Amino acid sequence: MATEVNLVNAAEIKAALAELNDTSSPVNWVMLGYGNGKNDVVLVEKSTSGVSGLHEYLKQESANSKIYFILVELIAVTGDDYNPTKNVFITWIGKKVEAGIGKARSSQHRAELVHIIKDTAPVSCEYQTETAAEIQHDLIAQAITRLRPAYATTKVDEGAARKNLSKGGTGITSKLKVQNEDEVRAALRDIKGDSSEKWLILAYVEGQKETIELVKTGSGGLDTLAQEFPKDKVYFCFVNFQQDAPGTREKLNKFVLVSMVGNGVKPIVKARSAGQRQDVQDFILSERPVSTHYQPGSAKDLTAAAISQLLA
Repeated sequence: MATEVNLVNAAEIKAALAELNDTSSPVNWVMLGYGNGKNDVVLVEKSTSGVSGLHEYLKQESANSKIYFILVELIAVTGDDYNPTKNVFITWIGKKVEAGIGKARSSQHRAELVHIIKDTAPVSCEYQTETAAEIQHDLIAQAITRLRPAYATTKVDEGAARKNLSKGGTGITSKLKVQNEDEVRAALRDIKGDSSEKWLILAYVEGQKETIELVKTGSGGLDTLAQEFPKDKVYFCFVNFQQDAPGTREKLNKFVLVSMVGNGVKPIVKARSAGQRQDVQDFILSERPVSTHYQPGSAKDLTAAAISQLLA
C-alpha cells in the first residue's frame, strides 16, 4: 500500500505503540499529530492516565486547533468477555481546525496510519470526535459495540463489503432496519453516473435507534446537498460526485457516502451513528458502489476539493 504519511522518528512511535500493546506496560494511550511538513506525523504524547486522562488532555484550549490520531486501550467492553480489552483508534479534529484540504488530507492519513499501526498493535475499531465531552469510556464503548474492525483504506473493497461482515471476526450481526426498503433501493438505483449529480438522504426514523428512512432526494451535487446540512439530526447521504479527470476535460463519476452530523446531536447519538455508518454503507453497496466516505464538520466543509483529496 502506497502511503503519503512520513513518520518522523518512526522508531520512537513504534516503541510507544509496542508499550501500549505490552500487557505488562502501564501505557494505555498514544497520541500522534502533525509535524512541520504537511505529511509529517510525530509522537505527541504517550500516557498511563487512561480515557479520563485523555479527556482532560483534550479539554485544553490548544487542542481545539489540532488534529490528533490516538490509539487508546479500552478495558471491560460490555458483551465481549473473550476479549475485554480493545484498542480504539480515535481521530480528533478540533473545533477550530479550519475547513479545507487539511481536514480532507487527515481523512486519508487516518486510513494510512491505521494500516501502519496494525503492524505493531491491533486496532479493533475507530471513533471520531471534535469535543472532549465525547471522550468518555461509556460513550466510546457504546460506539465500538456497534463498530466493525478498522479498515486499512477509505476506498472500499466492494466485494468484501458485500459479504456478511458478522463472519469477519467481530461476532456482530447488523440490526439496521430500512423503512420502506423497496423505495430506498429504487432511489439508490436512480442515482446514476451522469451529469445530474443526484443525491439522497437517509436518516433515523423519529424515536427509533436502528431504523432509517429516505427523507429527501435531489440533484445538483455537493452544492445543493450542503444546503441540507442538519442542525440536530444525523444524515447518511449518497451522492454521485463528478471528479475532474487529470489532464483532460472529462469527468469521472464517483459515488460517495457522506455522513452529516448536526452540532445539536447528543454525544450518545453521535457515537451510535458512527457505529451504524458501516451498516448503512453495506446496505448501499447492495445496489451501488461506494468510492469513499467523508464526514464534513459543517456545510462549508462539503466541497469538491475535500472529496477529491480522498479520491486521489
